[in-house]
Amino acid sequence: MALCAFNFSCEKEDHETAADSYYWADEKKIPLYVDDHKLVVKNVAGNKSVDAILDQLGAKEVSIESWEIKGIPGYFFLSSRKSLRPHFHALFNHKDIQCSFSYCLDTEKKEDTYVIPVGQVLFKLKEDVDLEKFKSKYAHYFGNNEMKAGVGGHFYAWEVSDLSKIMVVANKIYEDSPRLVEYCHPNFYSKIVLFD
Repeated sequence: MALCAFNFSCEKEDHETAADSYYWADEKKIPLYVDDHKLVVKNVAGNKSVDAILDQLGAKEVSIESWEIKGIPGYFFLSSRKSLRPHFHALFNHKDIQCSFSYCLDTEKKEDTYVIPVGQVLFKLKEDVDLEKFKSKYAHYFGNNEMKAGVGGHFYAWEVSDLSKIMVVANKIYEDSPRLVEYCHPNFYSKIVLFD
């Protein structure tokens, strides 16, 4: 995992996805605040650079910073000194890329609490749940993407077919009745903060 320092501007999101700006941890709903200066982008058209896509959208003030996550290629981090809100519609509806918001857990400690969903949903099945049953119920969210078992097969990682819906998918799986998982949340990239 790479460690980066960024300047953050987080606020309560008034965008249409505000209801989905949370995730579940330890059976608690954890609220998230959208950072409107940053987006996570997956380049789904490998023949076109993200820079070319931004030029096409006229998003001149957006600077791009690329980072790699082992096992999750093709993801980029878009960062801007200005709000990206004027570009949300164009970015989220562009055919060559998929986007997700970047979030903060705490608006007072922005730099130390960011979490960036990187395309995979992490989950652990309940003991009595068959993996094939889970796959057949939720496969439509993941398309043909391969499911990967974690160390010892105790948890799984599955890449969603639409990055913009990652929070919705993870929350739907966790909140479904009957619930088939012990936990389910996006795989987040975040800053490691050490405390004394």
